[in-house]
Amino acid sequence: NNKLNQLIKIELPEIVFNLSEVWFETNFSDYFMIHKGLVEINFKNIEIKFPSNIRQEPYFEKILNKLGIWNNLILIKKVSFNFDFINEKVVEIKIDIHTPFVKTSLYGGILIDQNINNFKINLKNVNADINPISLGLKTLIHNWESKKNIELMRKDDLITVQLNGDISQPMIRLPNKYIYLFEME
Repeated sequence: NNKLNQLIKIELPEIVFNLSEVWFETNFSDYFMIHKGLVEINFKNIEIKFPSNIRQEPYFEKILNKLGIWNNLILIKKVSFNFDFINEKVVEIKIDIHTPFVKTSLYGGILIDQNINNFKINLKNVNADINPISLGLKTLIHNWESKKNIELMRKDDLITVQLNGDISQPMIRLPNKYIYLFEME
């Protein structure tokens, strides 16, 4: 019972799914294919509660402090996903995420391989507008830029980047090169 009280708790008070003119095929076991249509998923007021003893773990303490989370609670005001399936392989996306420490919008195209045994997503000129709100996140981004020896494009506090490549290892397009968003092992 004590271990149950130490789990991270997530509350999802409002979830809305909208499907519009979706054409799909399935055999209900190992085949599912969306051919066309609009899929919208919206979440509001998501609460993620961390156990109070999580700050005893240095790794989590550092992350929570950087994001400006002092009360072991993250409130995500809004997350919305819009997927417009042009055909089986091309999808236009728009994703919005609003939290107290960052507001982010992603929009553009993705190429997908809907093979249920080898599902793949490739980003194709996906624009990301990132507005870091918390000082800790701004510092984290600045430190990342220094480490990579780059400067991301900004208009005031709004960072604008273009993402390409496999979703598991996206690349940021810079004026004269691409760099991986995450460290390569």
